[in-house]
Amino acid sequence: MRRMIARFAVALSVFALVGCDGWDDEAQFRIASSEISRDLALANGATDVNQLPQIDPASRASGSAGAFSRAFKAFMIHVIADRRSYRQESDAVGLAAATSPVSVASPGGLARARAAIAQSRSINVKYRALNQQRIAEVRQQMRNSVDRSSTVAAFEKGLDGSLASQGGTVAEVFNSEATILDELDRTLDDLERSKGRWRGVGNRRMFERDADLAAFDGHVRAVQVATAAEQAVMARARQQTAASAGQLHDLSKP
Repeated sequence: MRRMIARFAVALSVFALVGCDGWDDEAQFRIASSEISRDLALANGATDVNQLPQIDPASRASGSAGAFSRAFKAFMIHVIADRRSYRQESDAVGLAAATSPVSVASPGGLARARAAIAQSRSINVKYRALNQQRIAEVRQQMRNSVDRSSTVAAFEKGLDGSLASQGGTVAEVFNSEATILDELDRTLDDLERSKGRWRGVGNRRMFERDADLAAFDGHVRAVQVATAAEQAVMARARQQTAASAGQLHDLSKP
């Protein structure tokens, strides 16, 4: 059992088609659409956080379209950095090792496992809040950099619509990970109650009583269900982002 790492496509999907009207120059909007669609496609094609691209913060577009492109690029740069930090912090906790059978069975193992779960939960809360902060930042950047109120209004409308339709995807990922952590905590509760009636052998736990084994298997199944649900969310988010990048690419054509 191990915690899944949120893929980058989820955090980006909420922004893919925001502010597609109200621009002061159609040609500049096409340039911005081309830049954003390319960046989205590159990010969405990464299969691991270490493969995420370096985003150029500059935009060839001018006017309000250029401001939107730069705001979106800044958002992507921050989110990529956040995802890398998320992975690094999660890996540093060593949750999988701390909750392994041999580790939990060793002296002080239960306490170490609980501490690792608590650290992982803190990371989950931290980056859930940071995701909301990034959304607020890109919103404020547009307000500060675009003079036309109609363009800002179009951006706000597109952003709010995207958040309403796709923003829940990010929450689903964090919720799934929190569910896995909660289930790991409940697993440790049962292991502590059955202490002395099981032992760690390699990557397996050997139970003396069928009832203890059945309880443990129930926790394993619950983690598997939560993991499968998260993987389904990630697959859906990747498809949504790919579709959004394709739509933006089409909008970039004369």
